[in-house]
Amino acid sequence: MNKAISKRLGGDALTSAGLACFDANGDGIDDLLWTNQDSTEIRRNVWVHFGDVNFSTIPSMKLQNPGSVNFGNVIADAGDMNGDGHSDVAVGVFSVTEVDGLVLIYGGGPDIDSNFDAGVGMDFDSNFGWSMSGLGDVTGDGLGDIIVGAPDYAFGEQKGYWGIFKGDSSITVTSVRENLLLPSLFTLYQAYPNPFNPTTTIEYDVKQRSFVTLRVYNTLGQEIRTLINKEQDAGQHSIQFDGKGLSSGSYFYEIIIEGPDGTTTRQTKKMLLLSEREKQAEDEYERHLLTIGLAGDDAALKELARLQFKRADGRFKQFLMDPDNAIPDSLNRQRSIHLGFAR
Repeated sequence: MNKAISKRLGGDALTSAGLACFDANGDGIDDLLWTNQDSTEIRRNVWVHFGDVNFSTIPSMKLQNPGSVNFGNVIADAGDMNGDGHSDVAVGVFSVTEVDGLVLIYGGGPDIDSNFDAGVGMDFDSNFGWSMSGLGDVTGDGLGDIIVGAPDYAFGEQKGYWGIFKGDSSITVTSVRENLLLPSLFTLYQAYPNPFNPTTTIEYDVKQRSFVTLRVYNTLGQEIRTLINKEQDAGQHSIQFDGKGLSSGSYFYEIIIEGPDGTTTRQTKKMLLLSEREKQAEDEYERHLLTIGLAGDDAALKELARLQFKRADGRFKQFLMDPDNAIPDSLNRQRSIHLGFAR
């Protein structure tokens, strides 16, 4: 091996860790993908250098950042997720303000463009997207799958999450989202109260008339209940979930929005069902905080406010947040999901 440097790629000091090499454009030659933010750019983007005998240090194209911090912390060969015969590109975005982690899929092949074609997000302080890898076809459906890590996701006394996300033939390489701001179809709010016993309210806003499906799952990914499965008008919607008869613990609610143009968007959030004993203990603790807080303990009042804000109406939370710092909690995607939780 010649020790002399044959090519040098220069980046700004604000680079991230993303680096990968595989055939992204389907010409049979491996390409170089890396994350950079030069002096002319506001946000990080993924630079792509197509492989060639005369390899160029000038990027052939950029995978566009849709507006997220920490974009491109990891880049992976997602395999052929849509069955078109070409490898697709997965880009991780961990520690986003509200979604707290995204993975975006850019369809590969000769028609690869700068806009993402599918994606998935997770919130509740998970660092979803910190690690990621292509798996090949582990589900046996002929499509590539990916695995995504969320090292800070906690449930019960356990911590850490691996999610396997399946490929889908409906992922298409398209530039129709070139100027799209996230989210486009809906906003899903945190259920309130949360934790709850036995009922909680789930609210969401639909931006245009769409077919809406809302389901509840347990931590094993098993469907517990379908709350909504019908076409709904644009506007604000809410529904109550009754956990009576269910075991206490964590549950997840997922909304799926199918727009008039066939675009499918989804988002998942977490809620915690308390047992009657846990609910009584929580109420007693809050009464204790209120008592000592009124007696002059400012720390107790701050803790009480934090607990009550955590259970607050999702729209009220959104109102209190600085809109300039808010990161959308959903993203466009065109594929199904399989969730797997560490035990």
